[in-house]
Amino acid sequence: MLILGVLTVHSFPEGVAIGVSFADLGLEGGTELLGFTVPLLAIFMTVAISIHNVPEGTAIAIPLSSMGVSDWKLVWWAVFSSLPQPIGAVVAFAFVRYAREFLAYGFGFAAGAMCYLVLTEFVPEALETGRGLPRDGKPELAAGIALGVVVMVPLAFL
Repeated sequence: MLILGVLTVHSFPEGVAIGVSFADLGLEGGTELLGFTVPLLAIFMTVAISIHNVPEGTAIAIPLSSMGVSDWKLVWWAVFSSLPQPIGAVVAFAFVRYAREFLAYGFGFAAGAMCYLVLTEFVPEALETGRGLPRDGKPELAAGIALGVVVMVPLAFL
């Protein structure tokens, strides 16, 4: 349940990152999507965080499944943990849309929050979980990080 709580709280800064990335919505330099000009950064952030949410949902589902929670409740808890994302996105979008001089602060906050959570929550949790594996799961952690980089870096060049 600690993972569920941490990931639910962690969803708000993810939403902030998405909301800030949409601050240039409708301005030139983006991609046409459903009649709107969407900033490329917004597309990148949305895809990146969507990909990032898959292992988060898995991290929530595995312990709950071992506790005998039904499949539908697993889905519910995984979705519930992401509910703060749209709230953070709307708040951040509204803030930076009307206070453009704070856009750089918004990007900095979102980046800092994500880095902090990865370094203080996810990496230590992965190391703790991997303790029973050969070499304490460090090769698996490194492989996961490398795979994440391989998947995410090409998105930066869209």
